[in-house]
Amino acid sequence: MAEPPGERRGAERRACVLQIRYQTIPGRARRPRSWRKGFCLNCSAGGLLLQLPQLLPPGAGLRLEIHLPARSAVVACAARVRWNEITAPTPQPGDPYRHGALFTAITPEGRTALEKLASAAKARPPGARPA
Repeated sequence: MAEPPGERRGAERRACVLQIRYQTIPGRARRPRSWRKGFCLNCSAGGLLLQLPQLLPPGAGLRLEIHLPARSAVVACAARVRWNEITAPTPQPGDPYRHGALFTAITPEGRTALEKLASAAKARPPGARPA
């Protein structure tokens, strides 16, 4: 695992399991990768805990579409992987990997929508892991 979670986080995290779609942001000469599905397990004002079917390195850029449940709305944003964690004792293709990601671009409306959703969820102190 690179860059342990909780070391530099200042914002309170809130549990909120949401479906997402994501693409990795390629280098200059390469085309964007196809969209893949994953989950957001919790969020804060600064970023997200993601569960993805592939292991991405710290520093990887992401385009995200976060699907909000009640409003059938989608929040589009960009983020950068800060750390990753292999969750299975002996990983197999398709096993989920956890990633901490920081927002690099999100609209004020998107941030407000996530904050409203998170405020309805139970608070999780900085550094705490999801159950």
